[in-house]
Amino acid sequence: MTRLSDAFAKSGGKLSLVRAAAFGSDGHMLFSENGSAISAPIVDRLLAANNLVLRDRLLDAPERPAQLRTR
Repeated sequence: MTRLSDAFAKSGGKLSLVRAAAFGSDGHMLFSENGSAISAPIVDRLLAANNLVLRDRLLDAPERPAQLRTR
């Protein structure tokens, strides 16, 4: 835990750590279109644990901005 997470928990915040398998070069793209099959169930569990509505299907990915289309 970090000082930030400790302070959050001590003030009544709920914490959970999700260890996901390696994804890409650093894991930051886990929540991108390519990682949605992995990240969607994680988000769904978070929503359910907080009594929030689950989606019936994955959201359509937004169109990539023009400056990123060549990457």
